[in-house]
Amino acid sequence: MIEKALMIGAHYDDVELGCGGTALKLVSLGKKVYKITLTDNAFTDQNADYSISSSKTAESSHKICREAGIEELAVKQSAYGGLSYGTGDLMQELEAIIIRNNIDTVFMHMSHDMHHDHIAAYDICKTASRHCRNVFMYQSNGYIKDRAFAPVFFVDISEFAEKKLKLLKIYEEDQKEQNNQGRLFEINLMQNQVWGYGNGCAYAEGFEVIRALF
Repeated sequence: MIEKALMIGAHYDDVELGCGGTALKLVSLGKKVYKITLTDNAFTDQNADYSISSSKTAESSHKICREAGIEELAVKQSAYGGLSYGTGDLMQELEAIIIRNNIDTVFMHMSHDMHHDHIAAYDICKTASRHCRNVFMYQSNGYIKDRAFAPVFFVDISEFAEKKLKLLKIYEEDQKEQNNQGRLFEINLMQNQVWGYGNGCAYAEGFEVIRALF
């Protein structure tokens, strides 16, 4: 069973998008939930004339974690778009955190994403979590990929969907140009609703499974 879960995202909102409802549910069940963000999230698009502030999104993440009952842990972050396996230092840092905190479950990016940081995050995390008994992959965006995300493990988040969206909207002022006035967050909940329908509940989050021991 899950007792201590670590949720890892390349960017500050990835965890909330991919498994925010699950985090809320685990906390409500008295489980310990940690969050780590691997990049500083600072981003500027000269062509589209918008930028994302690292400090603002970090503050939003801190606020969300406080309200959700999640403990946020710090690692040495890469620049946005610059995450890579590199020398393995980050992998070893994550592995040390997993061992030190007796983490039994890791939620991380799916292996076949379209975003460079997400792919690198997967490569790093799959090694760092190799001794955990449960390892799940989540989807945090809606890119069309060469292999579709195919979840087989689902968590009923019906009681927590409204709060998940409320927490995501804390990021909205930071990223409203990037996610088209918050549509990313709304669409994410629509996907949760679709998975919920398929599982006989109102809302569900879906995960691909690398390993699960119950």
